[in-house]
Amino acid sequence: MDASLIQIPESSPDPGSVDAHLRPIIDFLIARGNQPLSQGFNKDKWGLRSFSFKKPLPAELIRRKFSFPENIKVAEYNTYGGAVVVDMKHALIIRQEGESHFSEAAPTP
Repeated sequence: MDASLIQIPESSPDPGSVDAHLRPIIDFLIARGNQPLSQGFNKDKWGLRSFSFKKPLPAELIRRKFSFPENIKVAEYNTYGGAVVVDMKHALIIRQEGESHFSEAAPTP
């Protein structure tokens, strides 16, 4: 593992927040100028909690900045060319608003 990568933990270190471990990714995207469409994660009727952005997420930049545990995947969208970050263990997703279908991308060396 590259020591310069920011390690995202498997779960939130904050017992009061199920999604705090994903905050570094959200902060990174905001710092790059992507506008969030909410202040936090929104839960849908199936229990999936999503944090939505206005513009597509840059998969390659996310992979170059962060290292992820097995339960968190960076997947690429088929429609807009952006990405999603999916935490399968906690039913969390960071995405561009309007996207719902994705396919897992091959890992970047």
